[in-house]
Amino acid sequence: MKKIIFSVFSCFFALLLAVGGALPPAAAACYTLPAGTQLHAKAVYMMNVETGTVVYELDPHRQVYPASVAKLMTALVAVELSPSLDEKITVYEGVVDDLLGTGASVAGLLPGEQLTMRQLLGCLLVPSACDAANAIAIALCGSVEAFVAQMNLRASTLGMNDSYFTNAHGLHDPAQVTSAYDLVQLGKEILNHPELTELCASVSYTLPPTNLKQEERVFETTNFMINPTSSWYYRRVQGLKTGYTDDAGRNLLSLAEKDGRRYLTAVLGCPVETLNGYQVHHEFDDTDALLHWAFTDLDYLCVVQTTRPVGEVKVTLCADTDYVTAVPSADFYAIVPSQSAESVLLEPHLTVTELRAPVEQGTPLGTATVLCAGEEVGTVQLVAQQSCKRSLLLWIRDWFVRFSKVLLVIAAVLVLLIAAFVVWNVRVNRRRRRLWNSKVRDRAGEADDRRS
Repeated sequence: MKKIIFSVFSCFFALLLAVGGALPPAAAACYTLPAGTQLHAKAVYMMNVETGTVVYELDPHRQVYPASVAKLMTALVAVELSPSLDEKITVYEGVVDDLLGTGASVAGLLPGEQLTMRQLLGCLLVPSACDAANAIAIALCGSVEAFVAQMNLRASTLGMNDSYFTNAHGLHDPAQVTSAYDLVQLGKEILNHPELTELCASVSYTLPPTNLKQEERVFETTNFMINPTSSWYYRRVQGLKTGYTDDAGRNLLSLAEKDGRRYLTAVLGCPVETLNGYQVHHEFDDTDALLHWAFTDLDYLCVVQTTRPVGEVKVTLCADTDYVTAVPSADFYAIVPSQSAESVLLEPHLTVTELRAPVEQGTPLGTATVLCAGEEVGTVQLVAQQSCKRSLLLWIRDWFVRFSKVLLVIAAVLVLLIAAFVVWNVRVNRRRRRLWNSKVRDRAGEADDRRS
């Protein structure tokens, strides 16, 4: 009996598998520099601010010494911790103790001198004064160590995983490191603070006389790219910060803008050289070359339009069409090499292969990778370009076909069950007859025994 039942259900599941398919369904880019371009930096990271496009990178996560570029983190933490930038701060005793004999840049701050936080930031960012960094740290956190802890905490929130700070002024410490990638992330946050970007773009800063009757002090920027009198002047550059020590080399994090396009560029670890008695600033040379290339050879264009067909998806139950066209959900703009817009390719990744009408216009169909000159520059969502109405006749026919197959399955199951019942009933009746005949023979035998 067990074999018969197993055979029946095996046939049932085989039939389901045979018709199962007919059953109703269950309810980022870097580009190549021009030939001959020579860079001197150990690490470079260049990003378009508006799109986040990385147009060039060279060992961007290499850990290097930040030198005075670290003062940007000092300035950011100072602005975020200060209750007011115009509140008076008293310079503490020993503000320059750790700077003696280092040759560090200073603003000549004296113990007991009172300045506002805004004035200290001016001294910190324009002439890169290390005594201003110490004064800020002690005033806000009580100790340099506590302030540096805040710097590292802020770095972690910005995703600066290659960075670690040990002081507020950037003087060399083997443990104090950063990367080109991290400094660009820091630069992006600096742009959210106009008071800092304004100081970073200042050619000079004037500190008025203070309570100790020091004379007015005028400081010049260390960033020659924003100084019109310098041979390194580049009128598009708007900051942000230089850094230099013998161990770090020459560093520069710059912001430059032209026609609404802004670039943050970190150039780190340029060699320290002199030529004919003059210091060579490869950080400015490298930045100049990168900016000239970006502003000349790269364009910000609409490279993908919503009318561009990318693929097709089959549609059923629609009398007007058998497919819908997959198109981008929105126009896509990107930084691309000049004259290369025509070479933009879309690599579709459709998440559906068939739809049943009705289909609404704008129905998500997947995504497409945007490629320019073989480099990935972004991703767009793909949607249905047109709507598709459901045909009542096609739906009825489809329903009938599907329902008839379901009825066929039900009928087949019933036939198999009836057949199983008949087989079972026949076997039971045979068994009963055998038992009855056996009893009859036994009784006949007993009667013969009594007669004898």
